[in-house]
Amino acid sequence: MTPYKSLFSNQLMTGETGILEYHYDQIDSTNMEAETFLKQLSPSDAATLAPGVVFTAKTQLYGQGQFGRTWISEPGGLYYTFMRPYPHYDPSKSTQIVVAIGQRIANTIAQITSLPVVHVHPNDLYIGDKKLGGILIKSTHWNGQTVAIIGIGVNINQSQFPDIIRLDATSCYLESSIHYDPAEFTAKLTSTLKEFLDSQ
Repeated sequence: MTPYKSLFSNQLMTGETGILEYHYDQIDSTNMEAETFLKQLSPSDAATLAPGVVFTAKTQLYGQGQFGRTWISEPGGLYYTFMRPYPHYDPSKSTQIVVAIGQRIANTIAQITSLPVVHVHPNDLYIGDKKLGGILIKSTHWNGQTVAIIGIGVNINQSQFPDIIRLDATSCYLESSIHYDPAEFTAKLTSTLKEFLDSQ
């Protein structure tokens, strides 16, 4: 594999699914890091990319939301991106794909936490009238193939939020009084997204 050069210190490990995972204490954004990683790959790295690559961070400096909005990335959340080739991607079905992925992400978080998490189209995760997280899905091209970049931000263990979002945001901890292991979210979200892309 081509040596990967990042501006941010990271820990490389192999997840439960055998997929490479890059973990960061702080980063600009996991989606931006995924795109930087992709640009450094050579055609000989196709086997590395084929099963997917995961990027997670404890905090983000420039978290991205829909339409270029800033995502406030507080400590306690999971900031996650899964990148993998999507050879059968059909742009005419992009809305259906976004809905299908969003529902699967919501269901996975609900299974971990037993909380009533729902996907609100196009890119939000809610519990009741409070926002729990967001999803940002992109597609790009590399070495003649379409690559999916699926970014997820989930409020997991935050006990409070900045005033600007305090009335509108919630976390798994605030809803359950339980502290969760972000690694469990990473493993199960990766498994969910891999299963979805395998089925396409």
